[in-house]
Amino acid sequence: MKTINNTFAASTTSTSAMAISMAKASSAISMAMTTPSGSGVFKIGDKVTGKPGCGRTIVDENSLLEVTAIDTENDTFDAKLLGRRGSKMAGVAGIFTALPFDEFEYATSAFVAEITGKETKKKGVKPEAVYKLDGGLTIKKYEDSIESNFNPLHQNMVETDEARVDALKDICEGIEDAKKNSKKFNLREHMSKNPDKFKCFDEMFGSGALEKAIHDLRQFFVEFQFSPNARFINTFALRCVESFDAGRRYAANYFKLIDSPFAQAIEDKMKSPEFNSIMGIFSLNKPSRVINTRLKVYFGEPGSGKTTKAMKEAGNLCVICKGDTQPEQLLQDFDFDRGQPGFMSSAFSKAIKEGKTIVLDEFNTLPLYTQKLLQGILDNKPSFEFKGETVQIHPNFNVIATMNLFIQGAAMSLPEAIVDRCSDIVEFQPSDKDLAAWSF
Repeated sequence: MKTINNTFAASTTSTSAMAISMAKASSAISMAMTTPSGSGVFKIGDKVTGKPGCGRTIVDENSLLEVTAIDTENDTFDAKLLGRRGSKMAGVAGIFTALPFDEFEYATSAFVAEITGKETKKKGVKPEAVYKLDGGLTIKKYEDSIESNFNPLHQNMVETDEARVDALKDICEGIEDAKKNSKKFNLREHMSKNPDKFKCFDEMFGSGALEKAIHDLRQFFVEFQFSPNARFINTFALRCVESFDAGRRYAANYFKLIDSPFAQAIEDKMKSPEFNSIMGIFSLNKPSRVINTRLKVYFGEPGSGKTTKAMKEAGNLCVICKGDTQPEQLLQDFDFDRGQPGFMSSAFSKAIKEGKTIVLDEFNTLPLYTQKLLQGILDNKPSFEFKGETVQIHPNFNVIATMNLFIQGAAMSLPEAIVDRCSDIVEFQPSDKDLAAWSF
């Protein structure tokens, strides 16, 4: 504005000439904001869609988005998902952020009409039948239509695609047949009998769906300098099969235990539709094996009930860890046998051999070299070496590690290699009711 004022003061240009000059400048600015540069700089309110082959989950060439904010400095924009061809996810709430301009293009009017003109839910009408399947899937049959949440975001939508309607009706018939024969309905098994009929669900069950979800999960964590490995993905997927909340809790607690500087940012981003879609795919594709089986971590403030619960599960078998506990002290006890000094099997060593569950209290106070020994024991290996002896690990052996994450205000985190081996991570936060019961 200062340059313009100086120009006005020094200029002898006529008023009309100045008006023409300003009009041209205004036009140039307008063109910069509305004319595609490369793949386009969109305006707020524009309807856009992914370019073919952009490789994104949900926001791809089958999705209709409305631009809600633009960042021309970084060539990105934020958008609201209005709907999606195939899964008919019209009206899905949620904002996708930092989408690159060059992966999207303006949606055609025909595509906009196709998506926004669809009915999304039955309101105020009671279904004739409701079928609930594993993974949180639901089918609702009405007199004149059928509704399901067979889409990556698990949103209940009225189905309008004939292939999907036929496939869902076939599933309902399969469920009814299983009930008549007192059998448990297996969706995967049912779909395998006629794979061509169920191709319409490839975005969730197809051979590439899981690989794409894993790719999207890895991309999701890139900005947080974290690369999920097989152990993390396997355990996370198992939790997603339980519920979306269980999946989020596992991931959030994982980053708390390693004291990630991005823990809160990750927890916030996990509320996004993008993360829901990843969890949706995992919830429908239960892993065929369980990698982590030997370690659970219960953490929380002192008096939160974590150790009490762990002790109950372990039949009061417990070892209290210390900052100077050596590997030898964990596996051996010094004692006298018939008057002769020697080393005997410790409670921890006996639990390993006899297949018992044992609590390691104050687990995070153990020195790193002792945790390194435990890292090998907590693998799924059948044995480990100690002082030249091969120690067999009973398949039923389990450890429940209990710990206060913060000691005197400082985080006492665990190495990522240990947290990777957790089959479950539970944060204990006592309710008012719990505190009242314990205090009075």
